[in-house]
Amino acid sequence: MEEAVAYIRTIMHRALSEDIGPGDVTMQALASPGDVMTGRVVLRSGGVVCGGFAVEETVSACSRFLGVGGVPSVELLVAEGKEVPKGTDIARVNGDASIILASERVFLNFLSFMTGVATLTRRYVEAVDGTNCKIMDTRKTVPMLRSLEKYAVRTGGGANHRNGLYDQILVKDNHLKLFHMDVAEAVRRAKEHRDENLPGTPVEIEAETIEQMIEAVRSGADIVLLDNMTPTQVAEAVKRRDLLKSKVKLEVSGGVTLENVRAYAETGVERISIGRLTHSAPAADVALDVES
Repeated sequence: MEEAVAYIRTIMHRALSEDIGPGDVTMQALASPGDVMTGRVVLRSGGVVCGGFAVEETVSACSRFLGVGGVPSVELLVAEGKEVPKGTDIARVNGDASIILASERVFLNFLSFMTGVATLTRRYVEAVDGTNCKIMDTRKTVPMLRSLEKYAVRTGGGANHRNGLYDQILVKDNHLKLFHMDVAEAVRRAKEHRDENLPGTPVEIEAETIEQMIEAVRSGADIVLLDNMTPTQVAEAVKRRDLLKSKVKLEVSGGVTLENVRAYAETGVERISIGRLTHSAPAADVALDVES
């Protein structure tokens, strides 16, 4: 969580500037100096709570942004990663009304976004329960918000794939086409580079056919990504991998839904990477209800 908190702090000023601009004109018209309020942050849709710290961070930053002393108090009522029913109060805020209402939309946006990702991830994790398969994310994230999305995936019980292009080698079909390489040559070069520059990290290569998968296994890849294969094809790939007595991990990617994810997991693959965890997660319905 520390990484996600630190990242929110780096972007908070811009987030507040985007929403508040030179000032909240509605509050300027209606409020009096010193107005205070108490409010409840409510998860109306239910789900896996993620990003509660955004309330604290936004309120604190908004006080500095507005140049107003006396930071409102924030009490978090639900632990990160806990699943709660709809209508649950997940935080309570109390203090300067101008700060709380100016920060409201920003912290609700963070909360709804991260809670949505965590909740969808939890559904996939539950769907494969009892198998030996990890649910993983991809790089299909909102630009500049990747660390928050990947934190939300972990909060939902999933695992992170590589963070970016810099921390793991993944040879894809476009690499093979661009450099006119076969799988064996690509794996050989990737392993040489890994051993010199990224020792201890896995070399992964995408396979579009069973034959490519076998070639990757025999070439010494650590992970083979089975791209857009059906559960039947994946089951065959697992069978062929096992006949080779290989410890190479197999990963499924492409076309995975909540309806078919268990069928993929039951084939015996170790990993399933799913772009929709981050690019298509429905936002949670979160609101601030004023009490007084």
